Amino acid sequence: MKLARKAVLAVTLLLCGGGYIFSQYSFFSGTTDQYVKALDKSPVPLLSLALLLILTLLAFIPEKEGS
Repeated sequence: MKLARKAVLAVTLLLCGGGYIFSQYSFFSGTTDQYVKALDKSPVPLLSLALLLILTLLAFIPEKEGS
């Protein structure tokens, strides 16, 4: 279970970091309107929902403690 939690954490950090970097790039290049329109048409909202459900599921699964 630790591996699954670490994998979800890595994916979450990569997606959040990549989204932040790309949004900053679009802001400084002056293409914010295109970025927002592309973000709404992409599968990002569905991916966010799936990630939220996975994180909620992992929060309720107890961690097995070693001796």
